[in-house]
Amino acid sequence: MVILVFGQLQDITGTDTLHIKQVEGKKQLSDALFELFPRLQETKFVIAIDRQIIDGDAPIGPNACIALLPPFSGG
Repeated sequence: MVILVFGQLQDITGTDTLHIKQVEGKKQLSDALFELFPRLQETKFVIAIDRQIIDGDAPIGPNACIALLPPFSGG
């Protein structure tokens, strides 16, 4: 699966695009990311699935668009 990485999260992952094996849900994705990049555990970020910021666990389909987004403020 392909994960787009934005902002300062690119400094932690070293890339703007990650390729990892398919996972079933957001919790499993977070666990895999923390294993690959332990510094992510110390960083605030949100996971968006198909352009929706997800709170809690959510399923991830095989063709989902996934993004890691740093904290942001709007106005």
